Amino acid sequence: MCNFNVYCQLEEGTCKCHEKAMIQGQNNMPPTGFKAQNNNLLMFGLLNMITQQNKLIQSAYTKMKDVLEIISNSHGKSNEKDFNNKTFPDQITCKSTLQAYLCGANPHHTCSLMICSDIPTPAYKERCFSILLRLVDNSEKFVTLTNAVMFKVNIYTTENPPKLLTLNTSGEKLIRGTDEVNSKSIIFFSKIIINEVSSRYLNGALFLVFMPQNADFIQPLIIEDFVIKARKPDTARPSKRIKRSETEKPGDE
Repeated sequence: MCNFNVYCQLEEGTCKCHEKAMIQGQNNMPPTGFKAQNNNLLMFGLLNMITQQNKLIQSAYTKMKDVLEIISNSHGKSNEKDFNNKTFPDQITCKSTLQAYLCGANPHHTCSLMICSDIPTPAYKERCFSILLRLVDNSEKFVTLTNAVMFKVNIYTTENPPKLLTLNTSGEKLIRGTDEVNSKSIIFFSKIIINEVSSRYLNGALFLVFMPQNADFIQPLIIEDFVIKARKPDTARPSKRIKRSETEKPGDE
């Protein structure tokens, strides 16, 4: 029986069914050239589409990066401007601004320092002066602490932001004498010597600050517009008499 055609009763090899099967198989095969051409066109189209998408993504990324950079810079400048406006509204620091600088925005003071002596106006370079302070509560009643607190004399500039001065413009120690006092109630700075003149700094004046150490409940005492001038000549000393020349006779004028 023929293996290529179930309806053929002839023995295999004596009929022409195998030839018909081969011809039919060739006719049913898809055209090879046409398929390859379609694949090339399809691949070229996909590649072109991917390339265009990559360009669009890159362009969008670049624009987004520029926008974020502009927003970031604008936000940073805005924050810096707001900080300067809130913390230091002027180029010259005022007393309240220095208070906030030293104690923070929301201090919780239960005690403060009351000055009980005169502040020298002006003070003089290298000439000592004394200051008496008392510790008081919020009702200005005298207070005596259980433990002693160290109080220190500091000098701050009026620039923005304020600067703590420890050395003068020559590199020497700015404050000498009694610049620290340990006390529970009465704080007496018997001798304070300042080795500088205030005219060398902004606005020609400084802040004289009496600052408690490690005691946030005590409000510092800030003396503003503190002026220090060059040493005043000692008028109590008698002036030296000028020697007469040996050739000058008494009575000659």
